[in-house]
Amino acid sequence: MDNTLHSQVRIQAPIEFGYIFSDEDRVSIESVLCQCSRERLIKLAVLLNRNYCNKPALKLCEMLFPNDPRREELKNRIELFFQRDAKQNVEYVVCFETTSLELLRHAFSIPFERFDKTDSPSNIDQLQFEMVKLITQINEETMRCSVNQENRGSLSSLLYVNAASYWDILYYNPQDEGLAQVVQATAFFKLIEENTKYDTLLNRFYEKYLISNWREYLRTLVSLFSLSLESEGCIHTNLEIDVDSLITRSVLEQLSISSSYPHISYVSENEYDKGGNSDYRLFRDKPLFKFENGDYLIHSRPLLAYRMFSSLYFDFLRISEELEGQPNIANLFTSEFIEKTLFIGLMNECLSSDIIDALDEEGLKLRYKIQQGDIGYPDYFLKTEDAIILFECKDIRINAWIKEQRNYTIIENELRNKLVSKTYQLDYTNHRHREIPPKRIGCGQIAGHVANIRKNCFPWDSTLTQDIKVYPVLVVADNRLVAPGLAKLLQVWYAECLQKERLDKSLEYPLILMSPLTLIKYSSLFQQEGFEKYFDGYYRSLRSKPVDIISIFNNQISFDEYMSQYPFKLETLGKEFIKELMADRKEQ
Repeated sequence: MDNTLHSQVRIQAPIEFGYIFSDEDRVSIESVLCQCSRERLIKLAVLLNRNYCNKPALKLCEMLFPNDPRREELKNRIELFFQRDAKQNVEYVVCFETTSLELLRHAFSIPFERFDKTDSPSNIDQLQFEMVKLITQINEETMRCSVNQENRGSLSSLLYVNAASYWDILYYNPQDEGLAQVVQATAFFKLIEENTKYDTLLNRFYEKYLISNWREYLRTLVSLFSLSLESEGCIHTNLEIDVDSLITRSVLEQLSISSSYPHISYVSENEYDKGGNSDYRLFRDKPLFKFENGDYLIHSRPLLAYRMFSSLYFDFLRISEELEGQPNIANLFTSEFIEKTLFIGLMNECLSSDIIDALDEEGLKLRYKIQQGDIGYPDYFLKTEDAIILFECKDIRINAWIKEQRNYTIIENELRNKLVSKTYQLDYTNHRHREIPPKRIGCGQIAGHVANIRKNCFPWDSTLTQDIKVYPVLVVADNRLVAPGLAKLLQVWYAECLQKERLDKSLEYPLILMSPLTLIKYSSLFQQEGFEKYFDGYYRSLRSKPVDIISIFNNQISFDEYMSQYPFKLETLGKEFIKELMADRKEQ
């Protein structure tokens, strides 16, 4: 099955304002939006999402009444663009889902009192045409990105800066994300439930949502997630759709934004500002709207799914701040949960019969405790007869303001600081990067361990030969960050780290980038046949010489993408989690 992942390449782009209009035709976003009520705009955004996203560009004309002469004019403008300026092999569409979210983001950045509560615009035809212009203006804004001259010829740089900002929304996979979120949320809640030092934290969470068990929170979200898969957007206030009584109203209330919400700044001022709506911060926190009649509306399926686990970090961060910073939430999520509980647990499920040594950090400490100046412990060490595999697991979050800048230089600095070498920390008080002594992490840490193996001074196993095969694996905890281009970028940065360690990069294996999602999906394959079989297959796919655009893109894939060609069965996992989510009901 090697290297058969992509048999075709599909390139989509939204129809932008400048393609079909001139600059003097631009409209004022606020003046257009304020001709409607905010409830009407919410419904419009959801309609845009459901009926127009990823649809052929000419469908844009259907936003105007059939008898409006501007409808034919709009059609002519689009067709003229196709004839004169459209790029070959690009499929132009009305918009992406980010356009509907941007429309909502603008609507909630305007003070509520400025909207027309009557919903009776004086000229509905004119308003519709202005809304078409507004949508194409938003399309134009969301497609802007910046790559410096040095990296302009790098496909991986172009791919990543173009995809990273919206990857989790535009390429949302319901099956993968539903699985990843439920697995992580369940494991996280069980960790803090079973550890008495987190009792106060968990009880505050219960108080916020007016629930007695975390399963009520997760059941509600899983139910909403299932309804969203069935294209259900509206949840009527009587909850008649909830035939099995799985939805808890108090959770719905906490996850909802009132349509009369005052307003929130459209964007954060900088990377230190946590108050604006950069990266849809408000909508990630509250993925439903509540109307004046009491009905609820799901506005974004991806953001709803991510509320199960990914957004919990910020829930517990706010609770911790109320408790004067106790416990340390970053340490709880990153060290205690992701690294020591989730990752180690998944790795233990993947061990094959050919493994002769498997050590996590605690096992490594029993052999050798690092001294000052040493490189940190590998997160997991595997040994077979003829190879070792070094795993580093990194749980990182990309700053919301940085993420949406779509500027390669800025995002590269952020990634290198979190995945290669830690050189600065954010000083939120003085709004600056506070420099710190460089510390090898991620790619840099693995390269350091490889260098020690080659120098025969790897302290945890003195029996290793200097020429043993070493598979370097970086596990990025959040699979939503593994966007196209990142795997190749990290391989380049890892090669730089090897050179700094005075190693010949041509003699070492390239870095393998993966996420816990792949461990969840394919643990049975790894257990039966070992990691090496699939790592070697991945390397063969990378060594294939690109001969066309399809093979060029295949050469950029991560290990997650490579493994997606293999089927996995969700049924067994699904039954296990349903049983877990219903456990508290059996106790009642």
